[in-house]
Amino acid sequence: MIHVFHIFNKHARIPKPYYTTELRKAFSIWGKSVVSKNGYIIDDRLILPDDKKNEFKLNRIGGVIIQDLIGYSGSKAKLQLNRDAEKLNLPDWYIENQLKQNPELTCFNLENRMWPFEIFSIENIESGKFDLHLRYKTNQFFIGEPIRNDHKLFSLEKGKPIRVKINGISDS
Repeated sequence: MIHVFHIFNKHARIPKPYYTTELRKAFSIWGKSVVSKNGYIIDDRLILPDDKKNEFKLNRIGGVIIQDLIGYSGSKAKLQLNRDAEKLNLPDWYIENQLKQNPELTCFNLENRMWPFEIFSIENIESGKFDLHLRYKTNQFFIGEPIRNDHKLFSLEKGKPIRVKINGISDS
C-alpha cells in the first residue's frame, strides 16, 4: 500500500523593511477551498497530471507527498527558470537546485520508517499510523529564531487535515 500525504504550503520570506503585522495577518488567511494542481485522490486512486505520471516507480514506494505551493505554479516556474537560464547561461546544477527546493511530488522508499521532507519528517510508527515531526536542528538556518528542539507536531489521521504555522526570524 502506498500512503499519500497532501500538503498545501503557503510560504513567505518577508524582508524586514516590508514586514508589518497587517501583512502577516493577510498572509495567514486561506480561501474557503483550495484546489490541487499536482494531484488528488478519488475512490482510493491517486490521480496525477500527465507530466507527473512518469516521475517515479511505484513498486518501491511506501509514501508520496503531493505539495501544492499557494501562489506558485511549478510548471510556470520551470518554464521561466529555463528561459532565464538560457539568457543568463546558468549552469545545469543551478537549475536543478532551484527546482529541488519546492518539490511538487516526493516519493519515499518502502523500507524506510522516517521520511524527511523539507523542515519536517514523517515517521511510520506502525502500519498505517504516522507522526509528523519538526526537524529544527538540521534546518535552523531556514526556520530562524527562536531556537526549538526537534519534536513531534501531530499524529496524522487519514482524511483529517492539520495546520502547521511556523514563525521564525532570521536577521542574517
